[in-house]
Amino acid sequence: MELHVWGNKDEFAIIDPESIASIWLLNELLDKSNFTVVPSSNNKLSPTGKLPVLLQNGQVIDGYQNIVQYLATTQGLSLDSELTPQEQAFNQSLTIFAQTELSLITNYSLYLNKENYEKYTRGIFSHYLAFPLQYNTPISLRSLAKTKCLEIGLIVEDKSDLEEDMLKSIPTISSKIRKMKNDQMIEYKLLMKNSKTNFKCLNYVQSNLIDFLNGLRTELNNSNKTKTNIDNAIEILPIFQKSDKVFSSGELLILAYLNTLLSPKLPDQFINDYIKVSVDSTNLQFITKEIQRLNEGLKSVSTRKPKFWGESANILNSF
Repeated sequence: MELHVWGNKDEFAIIDPESIASIWLLNELLDKSNFTVVPSSNNKLSPTGKLPVLLQNGQVIDGYQNIVQYLATTQGLSLDSELTPQEQAFNQSLTIFAQTELSLITNYSLYLNKENYEKYTRGIFSHYLAFPLQYNTPISLRSLAKTKCLEIGLIVEDKSDLEEDMLKSIPTISSKIRKMKNDQMIEYKLLMKNSKTNFKCLNYVQSNLIDFLNGLRTELNNSNKTKTNIDNAIEILPIFQKSDKVFSSGELLILAYLNTLLSPKLPDQFINDYIKVSVDSTNLQFITKEIQRLNEGLKSVSTRKPKFWGESANILNSF
């Protein structure tokens, strides 16, 4: 079987946590000789226009959740087979939680945070896509992220928005010096507004990541009548205590999103810094160690370059 994901010959892209989670999933369930990863960055391979896409025997399975279900029902391969019916329900809620709440937080961090977008996300597409897709794609994804984040109150203003407001109070720009001062004022205001929105995002991280996962663990442990010390320490993962320490499919997806949000590649570490002081240090060390372990496994997976015709993302097959 072949798994198409975001990335290139040098790396798998952290901009798409579901792609990373799907590679981790196959790595946990299959021998490396039984699957190949193709970093094609071509979402046109998917009927829904999203990667990852698993191809096997003429079948096209797109999206992490569908891949999890396909492997369980047709191959008998699952990370969730030992879960009780109640735990299965909790695990399903984890997957939905990741694809909704964590997706919003990740979209904000990658596309709407000014520093991350300008110094990392926008430029990284040049490594994954051919001209002119490398320019159009981040703009399109940023616009989509802006619309989604607006629904939860994370409002981000562009330079053009501020410029229009400032020009109302500055009738004309009569010299280069005045224009330069105007640009500096706009840049300063953008930074200030970005900082305020970052703070709103951190509030969202607290209530829709940390509190949710901690509460879910508490509810599950209480229902199982297991004594915990959760009241004294915020522990967010793992939710399910298993002897072999293998994560469930839902936990694996959450780890993939955390892999992006906590990535040292992002110039603005505001989410990473917040989680460091908000989550129990022992629990955070465990999470970091497991992410490193899973990422280490990526180095030895079998890969191949996408074929130019039909597989690679380029102007010829993007319409």
